[in-house]
Amino acid sequence: MRKIALLVVMLSYGIGFSQRTPKIKGNGKVTEVGEALPSFNAVELVDNLDVFLEQSNETGYSISADENLIDVLKLKVEDNTLKISSYYKITGKKKLEITVRYNDLNKVTLSDGTIGSKETIILDELELTCLGYSKSNLKVNASVMDVFMKDNSTGDMNLKCDSLNVDLQDKADARIYSVTQTSKVQLQKNAKATLEGTVDSLSIHLADNAYVQAYKLEAGTIKATLEGGSKAEINAVNYLQLSSQGSSKTYLYGEGKITIDQFLDRSELIKRK
Repeated sequence: MRKIALLVVMLSYGIGFSQRTPKIKGNGKVTEVGEALPSFNAVELVDNLDVFLEQSNETGYSISADENLIDVLKLKVEDNTLKISSYYKITGKKKLEITVRYNDLNKVTLSDGTIGSKETIILDELELTCLGYSKSNLKVNASVMDVFMKDNSTGDMNLKCDSLNVDLQDKADARIYSVTQTSKVQLQKNAKATLEGTVDSLSIHLADNAYVQAYKLEAGTIKATLEGGSKAEINAVNYLQLSSQGSSKTYLYGEGKITIDQFLDRSELIKRK
């Protein structure tokens, strides 16, 4: 039995060791490469890399990086999705920048790394998902945009949409400047959203210890539902419809009319100028 137990421990250690991602450090000699790609409509960033999206008539990519890092990068189109990853964990570099050119895009998923755009990208619809410690620094003009963030992901985005849907969970933290007609914002656990800009109609649902700082978001009408220990700072220009319970706190800016549907437990409503 002792020999069997020892063998199991050794095998477990061996498997764990073999699954470790090898490391590499850039040699400081920067080079540039590029290549065309088959068409795709989705991008998935798997590893801790910096990627920029660029609208173009042709699909492809360009990389500016330390020359010994080029071969450890993998960009492959599978099932209409461009998957971007690295065979090695990159521990140091002089430069590593990947630019992805697309002509049709409706979905971006990040498990790690950072994705951004130097110029505003114009789309019909975009679904953005951020997981792990990933970061989104996008500038987007779209008819419909869905933003889902969880874990420890962060975002700093500039958006212009007809319809914007934001769903944050865990410790996700997003700063969003937006000009929209309708926005729906849902936060859970310890998520935080800082919202600025203008919106005609805003719906907010907060639970747990979520926090929305939106006093710089001028909203024509707001429907807000707060639960648990959540907190909201909101600016209602014309009208606020509020449902509040638990120990939630609502800080209200603006001169809008207030309708309270539900006000339970130790809820607080504080008027601010």
